[in-house]
Amino acid sequence: MTALQIHLTPTTVFDLEQIMAIEKASFPFPWTKGMFLNELLDKSYSTSFIAREAGDARVIGYVFIKTLYDELHLLNIAVDPMLRRKGVGAALLRQTLSFLEVKRMRKMILEVRVSNRPALDLYLKFGFREIGLRPNYYCQPTENALLLQYEAAANSLLGEGMRT
Repeated sequence: MTALQIHLTPTTVFDLEQIMAIEKASFPFPWTKGMFLNELLDKSYSTSFIAREAGDARVIGYVFIKTLYDELHLLNIAVDPMLRRKGVGAALLRQTLSFLEVKRMRKMILEVRVSNRPALDLYLKFGFREIGLRPNYYCQPTENALLLQYEAAANSLLGEGMRT
């Protein structure tokens, strides 16, 4: 497993086609282009970042988050299936937690399929903890979601998951 040299930048509408390709390859019930566009246009509450490998213009991952009062909600995160387990997801999550700290927010929440062990392991490594269950949250196939929370006060950006 070789880590990539990853560059993160804010997402633009020009990234949408590549994001859609990753989205369709990653999820059985993918977001639509309109859903992504709505988040991109909502500059007041939504933020997103894309990942590229150094020297390559191709999008290899993305994360979309929304500000809700004093917390962030991780809406969508995905990595090109051919480049998983190479540090892209960790880099995106690290960027998101840095954004949380810069904005002085208290916590971040997210839902994850109970069967998505790689994602769950990553979140736990970064200090998220399980705070609930959303029955039948996902469709195609129908599946429960674990509700996870990261608390800024309980974690440090120097924690184990935050190291490069």
